[in-house]
Amino acid sequence: MEPIPTQPRSSGGDCTGQPLVAQVAVAAPVSGGDGIYDYRVSPELSGKVAVGSRLAVPLHGRLVEGYCVGLRLGTDVPLDRLKDVAAVLDDRPVYPPASLELARWTARRYLCQPGEVLQAAIPAPRRLSRRRPGLQEAEERVGRGGPSPGADPQGGVSPVRLTAGQRAALDPLLRAVKEAADGSPGRGAVFVLHGVTGSGKTEVFLRATAEALARGRQVLLLVPEVALVHQTVARVRAHVGSVRVAIAHSYLAGEERRSYWGQVVAGEADVVVGARSAVFAPLARLGLIVMDEEHEDAYKQEERAPRYHAREVAAHRAEREGAVLVLSSATPSLETYRRALEGRWTLLTLPERVGGRPLPPVEVVDMRVELAAGNRGVFSRRLREALAETLADGRQVILFLNRRGHSTFVLCRDCGWVARCPACDVSLTYHHPHPSLICHWCGHRAPVPDSCPVCRGHRVRYFGAGTQRVEEEVRNLYPEARVVRLDADVVRRPGEAARVLTMVETGQADVLVGTQMVAKGLDLPGVGLVAAVAADSALHLPDFRSGERTFRLLTQAAGRAGRGQGGGRVIVQTYAPDHPAVRYAVGHDYAAFARAELEARRALGYPPWTHLVRVELSGPEEDKVRAAALRVADALEAQDFLRATPETAWAGGEGRPRLAGPAPAPIARLRGRHRWHVLVFSADLDQALEGARLAVHEATGRPARGGRRKDGQGAAVAVVDVDPVSVL
Repeated sequence: MEPIPTQPRSSGGDCTGQPLVAQVAVAAPVSGGDGIYDYRVSPELSGKVAVGSRLAVPLHGRLVEGYCVGLRLGTDVPLDRLKDVAAVLDDRPVYPPASLELARWTARRYLCQPGEVLQAAIPAPRRLSRRRPGLQEAEERVGRGGPSPGADPQGGVSPVRLTAGQRAALDPLLRAVKEAADGSPGRGAVFVLHGVTGSGKTEVFLRATAEALARGRQVLLLVPEVALVHQTVARVRAHVGSVRVAIAHSYLAGEERRSYWGQVVAGEADVVVGARSAVFAPLARLGLIVMDEEHEDAYKQEERAPRYHAREVAAHRAEREGAVLVLSSATPSLETYRRALEGRWTLLTLPERVGGRPLPPVEVVDMRVELAAGNRGVFSRRLREALAETLADGRQVILFLNRRGHSTFVLCRDCGWVARCPACDVSLTYHHPHPSLICHWCGHRAPVPDSCPVCRGHRVRYFGAGTQRVEEEVRNLYPEARVVRLDADVVRRPGEAARVLTMVETGQADVLVGTQMVAKGLDLPGVGLVAAVAADSALHLPDFRSGERTFRLLTQAAGRAGRGQGGGRVIVQTYAPDHPAVRYAVGHDYAAFARAELEARRALGYPPWTHLVRVELSGPEEDKVRAAALRVADALEAQDFLRATPETAWAGGEGRPRLAGPAPAPIARLRGRHRWHVLVFSADLDQALEGARLAVHEATGRPARGGRRKDGQGAAVAVVDVDPVSVL
């Protein structure tokens, strides 16, 4: 068949009678292949369909969304079986060719379909009707948008004098941005910007942003949490003035998301600021990508296809499109840090805080001692004193607790009954002030019982503290304090995150209570005290990354203190004061922690020395799930790549691949489905992926997928997750 240009011809075929055919990546998951199908372009639509267009196409008796990834004359499909494109949904293509290549690469790496990748970033459409061309024309089109409102027409602030460390980090970065803009060798460079909290990493990458914009290139700024978007946009506008900024995150309303996408597609955005999925933003002149707080697990999509990691997608995109990638963090992920130590990526370090300010002193409170002294409250005696002192001095406080809700579980003290989710192997969390029990995994809600449903006793009590209870305790202890809260329950309300942060920034709030999102990238000079209320809440989870996760949360939370002229202090409440993750965090010693953790992982053959491919089997009937997991493990063990000789024992990260499992997942039942998994560890990702793909197909008779399909007759469904950040 003859390939044709990306822009369509004026008719639906050529003089030989061959039809004009669109190769369409459908957004709906299909049972086999890559989900790319041929559709005939009718003469009426031939002037509208182009590569990158968003289309409505028929599939299995219904209309679905799809994306044109190619145009050609003729097809291998019999003409009587070829269906027509139903409609073009936008005035212009919604993806440039580079984005289509990125979608194909992502689909290959994460075992999904290109259409699923393309759908992951674009604004969600309204439901497609069965009407023919022209369906929902006005409603379905992506808005064109325009320059972002509110940009500072003056252009900048007083120039900040760089420290020697900032200048040393900025110089090679500016050279790389210039070379990327000029198309010089060395394009696609990756820099790891590692600096202690408060060392001015943001100033460095914002100056690189200004350089890219001055050279006519676009910039993509990724943040791990929606709560950080507001602050990042304000910083960009303060730095570069009247710049067109588009905002992208999943909490935007439908019309807002369509407006953002249209603005980017039309080339009317200079900078895109957004969360994980913004890595796919269709920027045609991309010169710089920045991932702030690159270590965060939020950059990995875990719940549905495509199960991608934004860091890996960004690195591939930078290489292919000749852009510079900056990975900024005070606590880089070990995957990133290892690559930097080995010289594959360039390490830039900022070892000191701006202005010569010291890192805040950290005081550890052993909660075992508090318990022995009869203190069963949320706050230790020392933390109550520090709270009173800080508030009396007119300084602000951040209280960090990585649990939302009021109480983490409800228990009957007569018979031991615990309120549990009927669909998941987890306890229900008590929420207040509208009393209800909620599962944080599936969303199940239940009323708060007046008495125990098992023994009818009335000694039902609430245990464990969440952010709501901490907020309540502060209000009770310090009634004059102005307390605000920032967690997932708050952020999902439109505009609430920005409102809360504005109150803290402008001094309208005295105490900020929050989950991990308050430990990420916030620059609040008025904060005099930061406290980790339950530092080891995630330390003993059955996950090899639990130590790393605890260390970085404590380090990041501590870094919010002492950024202003008045200094600051940190209190860490823990039942495990001698754990290495706590000890190294108290000493602000990332390098020592990383060395120790890397060596421990190396001895065990864990990431980042290997890749991890997780095959999860799930279904409503446990016997079928277990049997399927055993078949997958047997099929994997029979493959050549797992039959290496003992002489190839683990050495230097390049050793024998191995399996773990099959075994029940730590949370063995989730959303009504029983779960087993098999873990494949291998330094060769392609090898492990191919092994998992073949094993799943042999064991289940279905293609291995990175997303879940509907199961029939209670059969187990296999989902393959590449380099998961959690194995719970």
